[in-house]
Amino acid sequence: MSRIALVGLELEGGWDTTTAFAIASGNSWVHHDGSVCDTGKTHQGEISSPPLTVDQGRSFLDTHYPDACNKSCGFHIHVSFKSNADYSILMSKRFYRYFERKWALWGKSMEIPDKHPFWTRLKGENHYCRKRFNDPLQQASLKNKSDIRYSHINYCHALHGTVEFRLLPMFEEKRLSLAAFDYLVELIEKWLSIQKREVAFNVDMSTEDDNPTGMSVESYHPLREVLFDPVPNGRVLTLATKTRVKIAELLQIEGVI
Repeated sequence: MSRIALVGLELEGGWDTTTAFAIASGNSWVHHDGSVCDTGKTHQGEISSPPLTVDQGRSFLDTHYPDACNKSCGFHIHVSFKSNADYSILMSKRFYRYFERKWALWGKSMEIPDKHPFWTRLKGENHYCRKRFNDPLQQASLKNKSDIRYSHINYCHALHGTVEFRLLPMFEEKRLSLAAFDYLVELIEKWLSIQKREVAFNVDMSTEDDNPTGMSVESYHPLREVLFDPVPNGRVLTLATKTRVKIAELLQIEGVI
């Protein structure tokens, strides 16, 4: 069963007066984007989709693809999840390392040229797409946009309720962007399946991989909603130092599953 609830796509580029652009304009999906430049088209900026299912997102990408794009154009994908526990499983350096490694393999398998913006972004050499694992708690707690979002992954939980993946460029070839969209969905679902809904925490913060924020487990957002809300009989779930916590078991205690 898919763990992903909905997706949202942000397509940067240039458009002529096409049906795709007209439809987007009529639905207020078109936005100015100061980072997009020199596309040579009548309209340039960003088309943002409404929340969509994965299948609808792929169709939206196919229908509204830019008529032109260049190295200034990014392809951002927002993903929401059916469970806050699944969202939180992605908030670790282990996932980020997996994410980087898998995209490097994908780029090679797709024979992306060495000097393509894809590799520039993967290396973190784009101002709007830095190679850094920013404080996920700070990202997740922000209710406004700031420069901290300019990284491969932006955990914009409070602002949008999503994880925003900012790595991808807008490829000149639509087929590559469609393939990249499919690959991201597969990558996320595979990681969540591998984890078996289990997340390790060390209350004394002795391992940065599982809680890189430097804050107590009680403050770690958004898992605190799962771990520390009162259970039906009035008891409150607590953690001992260096206890391995199984999310599925906690959810079962709370009567969620």
